[in-house]
Amino acid sequence: MPTTISPPLRSRFARVPDGLALHALDWGPESPEAVVCLAGISRNALDFLALAEALAADGRRVFAPDYRGRGESDWDGERRYAIPVEVADVVAQLDEAGIRRAVLVGTSRGGLNAMVLAPTRRDLVAGIVLNDIGPVIDNSGLVRISRNLGSQAAPADYAAAAAAIKASQAAQFPALGDPDWDAWARFVFRQTDAGLARRYDPAVTRLFDGVAAGQPSPENWPSFDALDGIPLMSIRGSTSDLFSAATQAEMARRRPDMDVLVVPGQGHAPLLRDVPTVAAIRAFVDRHLSAPR
Repeated sequence: MPTTISPPLRSRFARVPDGLALHALDWGPESPEAVVCLAGISRNALDFLALAEALAADGRRVFAPDYRGRGESDWDGERRYAIPVEVADVVAQLDEAGIRRAVLVGTSRGGLNAMVLAPTRRDLVAGIVLNDIGPVIDNSGLVRISRNLGSQAAPADYAAAAAAIKASQAAQFPALGDPDWDAWARFVFRQTDAGLARRYDPAVTRLFDGVAAGQPSPENWPSFDALDGIPLMSIRGSTSDLFSAATQAEMARRRPDMDVLVVPGQGHAPLLRDVPTVAAIRAFVDRHLSAPR
């Protein structure tokens, strides 16, 4: 699994209207068409390295923004870590980068952002890949993620970080090996003079305030139904505790034209690095974006 950034790649910043400088990784040609990768709630553009490198090898442009407070983007002192703000940021970043048409690949919260963005910008969205997310979010998964993010102690080094991630995630990802856990640690933590630090503002964890076991699972079918006419692909990790098989089946019933994929041995959320998953996304992109130049 790649753990370093390889060319062709640009690291770019865009300043959004409230003054924050937001970062993105940008692979491939400066095309107005791109695959836009939207990360999970505390994650960043590095999560998409393997997928981006595969698509860039096809001649595709791949654009992966860091939300405010994540990755290399500025933190928001006002803690405006809300989906409408993030969606507006992404649109501003795409405009700055000259991207006019895109397949959106949204992992977890990234998929929620995609579902909010798409109905308001149908001219922009050529298709959506929803990675382990849908209109119903299982409470058990929310509780688990809340507990994991609530632990803010920084590990001493990358070996300790990988061990801690493995301890908390092994049940969700039984197929991963030690190189996978090490790569995961390097995507989540950065090395600083003071030691390892998380690649997100701790205030992001406040989004889970009030999440508790036994609460009804949040659901929003109208947002999914508003995607009518937009090509869709749904990916689910076979061991996911956040996105159920029943929810994916109902999505497929409502959208029989939707591509459906289950990734064995991975939970929430599939890493989009295994060969069959990458191949499926490449095929979806090829169907819904123009052929690369």
